[in-house]
Amino acid sequence: LGSTDSYAGPKIVHTPEEMGGTKYQGTPEDNLRTLKAGIRYFGGEDVGALELDDKLKKLIFTVDQYGKTLEFGDVEECVE
Repeated sequence: LGSTDSYAGPKIVHTPEEMGGTKYQGTPEDNLRTLKAGIRYFGGEDVGALELDDKLKKLIFTVDQYGKTLEFGDVEECVE
């Protein structure tokens, strides 16, 4: 099927643009509301989000369990 050991998810999933749809234009607040609704629908209770600032970046490991280096940057799509 595809590699699933990636933070970006399975490689076989297509984006809405690739399937002929339009790119999502919502705000971060809209994204969080949608995520909360989905998680609560499937039985989750507590959902939250944090702004990824310099202080929070200090708390995140820079190398994952497989030895991949994790870097932060302002990019259009994630890169492995």
